[in-house]
Amino acid sequence: MIGITSYGAYIPRYRLSRMAIFQTMGWFAPATMTVAQGERSMCNWDEDSITMAVAAARHCLKGVDKQQVDGVYLASTSLPFKDRQNAGIVSAALNLRESISTADITSSQRAGTSALIAAIEAVKSKEKDTVLVSASDARETKPAYFYEMWYGDGAASVTVGSKNVIAEFKGAFSVSKDFVDHYKGSDKRFDYYWEERWVRDEGFSKIIPEAVSGLLTKLGLSGDKVSSFAFPCVFKRDRKKIAGLCGISPEAVTDAMHEVCGDTGAAHPLLMLIAALENAKPNDIIVVAGFGQGCDALCFRVTKNIQKAKELHGAGAALGSFLFSAV
Repeated sequence: MIGITSYGAYIPRYRLSRMAIFQTMGWFAPATMTVAQGERSMCNWDEDSITMAVAAARHCLKGVDKQQVDGVYLASTSLPFKDRQNAGIVSAALNLRESISTADITSSQRAGTSALIAAIEAVKSKEKDTVLVSASDARETKPAYFYEMWYGDGAASVTVGSKNVIAEFKGAFSVSKDFVDHYKGSDKRFDYYWEERWVRDEGFSKIIPEAVSGLLTKLGLSGDKVSSFAFPCVFKRDRKKIAGLCGISPEAVTDAMHEVCGDTGAAHPLLMLIAALENAKPNDIIVVAGFGQGCDALCFRVTKNIQKAKELHGAGAALGSFLFSAV
């Protein structure tokens, strides 16, 4: 049996009220009033995607023998170094052994799920026994744009192995499409965004159902068997609609945590997966999808070991301790 053996999450303590953004910049962009509910998480001055990844990984590795970790895969689209391996820094900060495989996986919002698939394949091949996957993002946005409201900072980590599995991997299905919802050139500070209706109607609403339907067909699984469906989507009104297009009950959709932290980029599918595991029971079926230039869809079956994982520092604990700040 191969699957997830531990998890950990980290969300910065600082929060920025979306209404505070509107009160400051509403004169310039009055339409942002429509999304000015709740708050988003924000890195402090001394935090970035590496420090958050390390924090989440420390929670994940609590009680884990570090000598058994064979690989570290770091997923992010906001890595601080362009020509220095960021995953190697994470490994060193965690005091893992030097005879270890490390890799950065980047350039797509589905980097987190792609890293998770790579880790599972490495363990399945028996080349590695335990792989740590850490996904983290702290994306900059232009002031007074919808994405300043929607985005948040955070990190999520899981270990993949074959012992003490809490969520057994059942299968994965991916589609690759050069669909441009946004992009950032190598010499640019901010993303360039396409129109939201295009992203919603031609992106999320078509590509996610294609990947998830392909996964369910591959596994011979009907959508009504899915207990939790975790996928990031900034268009919260469309989340249940997308679930219906996948043949999954709208009631199975996992909370996107939009009101309390925002979309944490490459980390968000794994953060939502962790949230689903925190509320799961043995034999529950969890489907998680990562969207970005295509879609990765993965299926897990929760095992009886999930009871032992309740003490792990997951999404609930990461959200439970914060320092509110409006500036």
